[in-house]
Amino acid sequence: MQVIGSPASIPALAALLTDKDLSHMARYALEPMPYPEAGHALRLALVQTSSSIKVGIIDSLGFRREKEAVPDLIKQLSDSDTEVKGSAAAALGRIGTPEAVLALEKFRKTAPPSLQAIAGEASLTAAEQLLNQNRPMEAVRIYQQMQAAKWPAHVRQGAFTGLLKALPNEAVARSTRAIEGDDLVLKSVAIASIPTLKDPSAPGHFSSMLPRVSSDTQVMMIGALAECQSKATLPAIRSALASPNQEVKLAAVKALGKAGDASCVKALSAFLSSASPEGLKKEATGSLERLQGDGVNAELIACLKTATPDLRTTLIGILVSRRATEALTDLFHEASSEDPMVREAAFKALGSLGGADDLPAVLKLLTEMKGEEGRTELEFAAVRLARKIPAEDAQSDAVLDRLQAATETPVTCSLLRVLGGIANWKALEAMRAALGAKVPEVKETAIKALINWPDSRAIDLLLEQWRTATDPTQKTSMLRACVRLLRRGDSLPSQTIVRYKELLNGSQGQGDKVLVLSGLAEVGEPAAIGLVEPSLQDPQVKAEAELSIIQIARRLVGSAPKAAQAAAAKLWTGSQNEEIRQQAAEMVREIEQSEDYLMAWQVAGPYSRMGGEGLRLFDVVLPPEKGDQNIKWRDLPISSRLDKPWMLDLGNFLGEARMRAAYARTWIHSEKAQNAILELGVDDPAKVWLNRELVHLHNLPRSSTLVEDRISISLREGWNVLELKIVQTDGPWEFSTRLRKPNGEPLDGVMIDAAYGDKVQTEQVYNGLSGDWVQLFNGKDLSGWHKTGDAVFTVQDGNLVGTQTTGKGGDLFTDNEWDNFELHVIYQIVWPANSGFWFRSDGVKGYQFDVLKWKNPIAYSGALYMPGKMFLTVNLNEALENRDGWNEARVRAQKDVLKLWLNGIKVGECQESTFRKGAVGIQVHPGDEFKGMKVIIKTVEVRKLGT
Repeated sequence: MQVIGSPASIPALAALLTDKDLSHMARYALEPMPYPEAGHALRLALVQTSSSIKVGIIDSLGFRREKEAVPDLIKQLSDSDTEVKGSAAAALGRIGTPEAVLALEKFRKTAPPSLQAIAGEASLTAAEQLLNQNRPMEAVRIYQQMQAAKWPAHVRQGAFTGLLKALPNEAVARSTRAIEGDDLVLKSVAIASIPTLKDPSAPGHFSSMLPRVSSDTQVMMIGALAECQSKATLPAIRSALASPNQEVKLAAVKALGKAGDASCVKALSAFLSSASPEGLKKEATGSLERLQGDGVNAELIACLKTATPDLRTTLIGILVSRRATEALTDLFHEASSEDPMVREAAFKALGSLGGADDLPAVLKLLTEMKGEEGRTELEFAAVRLARKIPAEDAQSDAVLDRLQAATETPVTCSLLRVLGGIANWKALEAMRAALGAKVPEVKETAIKALINWPDSRAIDLLLEQWRTATDPTQKTSMLRACVRLLRRGDSLPSQTIVRYKELLNGSQGQGDKVLVLSGLAEVGEPAAIGLVEPSLQDPQVKAEAELSIIQIARRLVGSAPKAAQAAAAKLWTGSQNEEIRQQAAEMVREIEQSEDYLMAWQVAGPYSRMGGEGLRLFDVVLPPEKGDQNIKWRDLPISSRLDKPWMLDLGNFLGEARMRAAYARTWIHSEKAQNAILELGVDDPAKVWLNRELVHLHNLPRSSTLVEDRISISLREGWNVLELKIVQTDGPWEFSTRLRKPNGEPLDGVMIDAAYGDKVQTEQVYNGLSGDWVQLFNGKDLSGWHKTGDAVFTVQDGNLVGTQTTGKGGDLFTDNEWDNFELHVIYQIVWPANSGFWFRSDGVKGYQFDVLKWKNPIAYSGALYMPGKMFLTVNLNEALENRDGWNEARVRAQKDVLKLWLNGIKVGECQESTFRKGAVGIQVHPGDEFKGMKVIIKTVEVRKLGT
């Protein structure tokens, strides 16, 4: 009612104003209504109510600034109820008419002590209203009266601030008197107001006062002067650095961090020595890090050159905090310092501030350094610089060159540790070679690097070493590393099972077996249960084995319910652990109730967008609908509700909140192509896609039940992806799904795997195609391509880059031609741009997947262009394209049917038979308006389609 109410609704609301239970809700609706009838209703209710209801109505009249209510509110100042009097005074202050101001003046003289503060606050509010009405002298009169000593401190402070605002020409003089006076209340507010004064002479004037005021006052004034952000304050603040009073000195150091410039560097640096109190040293460091303006870094570098070792260490840290890359030359000099602390600080700084081009110089330092002091820091710096090289494969090249030339063991070990930090494929091969080294220290270094390797690429090498390791401590460390890498989940399930089997069979002690069993507990594969079951016979690890099986079975409830049920049933009847038996029994009952519901899902979200909340989010194309490959999909836990285990709860997983959207997906493997019914129960609006084709939508809020929608679908043979978009408006956020035959019987020959999309190239599944992709670009050179026109085409960091800087365009075409095919391109654009991907082209004409923003007719990237016919199809959704990152373009040309997708969303389809065969090409369009355009191609590939 507050939002959509009209005058017609006011009588109904007015009738509720005297109801003690509903009055506040009626006022909530009436208060913001812009109709005079709403104010009239409140005024009538005022004389019909008492106590707390009356107080609320008075508050509403005040918030509405209801001028017609002033006479009635003045009468309330004489009410016997103190709360009513106070509310009436506050309301009159908000309204601020001359009549209200006069009434408040009288009230101030007669108000009881308990209402003095309220009377003062109301008067200040009234004075502010007078200022807003351009009646400053009337406001001044009130402010002057409110400075009397009888008023509370906060009222006097407010009155003083009001005077400064009402009489700006007198503000400096008034503040000066207050600062020099003995009234601490006014002194504090005067100082705090210094940065707000409009008088341009204020910063210099108050700075000149600083030496003649007390130390306590200086501390407050220094902070205020810093807020002025005026160069006129700097001399006075710098002078305060020499004060014998520590508090003044500390305030000045802090202030220079806000207001200082390059001229303050030397003065602040003087406080960085070890002889300075720790508090001053810390604040001086912070101020030097925050100093703004030209020349600050140059002054710091100048100080660095002449500083003592302990001061140089601190200054290096400050330069790092300031991201002072201009200090690199001096930092390389400091890296050769005789002082070990300075060297270590310089090493760290080089890693932070240096770029990829600085890596060779750092490696030179590393290979030439004597002793071990600072070696770890320099190795870490080398790793950081190497990782700044854009192409991952190239990050280790310079290190490998140094490694090949290394002759001393410490240098070799250092370089291996750097390679372990880079951790790419080339580095891994270097570790493989180092494992065969005759020098024990070299082999040991390689093993330690593998143990700390960040991804599962190292696991096979680790397993090789684990098999033959004789040192128990090292063998356990390798085992822990293997389990850690397997837990990442980026190995194929079959490989994971084989590796865990070897680790479990080869584990010697109880601790090692427990570790392997804990890792197996996270494997959602039926074979993992069979792998764990023999450990049930080992009394040392039986408890851990039972817990592992329970956890595996829990993961299989959705994808392999029969295997989960069988494992749980065995534990239910066979375990001696009551807690395990209880969990197993609950799981068996849960699976029995779930029948053939789809229980295995991954979820992305939640998503919300300003201007697109609630039902409007239903039509907003969010990242999962765009085919964004960077989305983090998370496994959705099965329901904890024993009565409805098949009802999956998004709200519990994603957090209870209104007006959001989430996506859920799972993969269905069908032994044959078959028709089916998808039974859907969902709370609130939902969309359903099967194999990226929209098969159902419902855009109305509702409550989820067992089955609400029966959707006819066609499963193809093999893998199918099922995706849901569920918008949450209010209440629960949950859904259930089940597959049935068209006649209602259970569907046979299907298997569910929510994580299948993490294991395969999903675009192949999405499109239902088989066949090998042919890479048209090898990532190294332009073999197989030829250029026409003046655009520049190069290979940079493994990407194919087309550039237009002269206004002249050009094209790059493949030497080969295709007729029926699918084209897949992953690209990024530097805008403004007009580009695209030719197909079935003869080098002059053909079709083009356009990458552009076109005004007339309106078309965005994903439009299908043909010379002579302009656009054959257009994409009108600009939001589908990622302007700042990678995009996926897909074309399917089969006979005369042409289909286009942008980021997984179908953007065009037509029948057109002008061109039946031709080359693939990349266009860089001419035009001065496109100077600076770049089209960056990560992948361009085709695969043939049958005729």
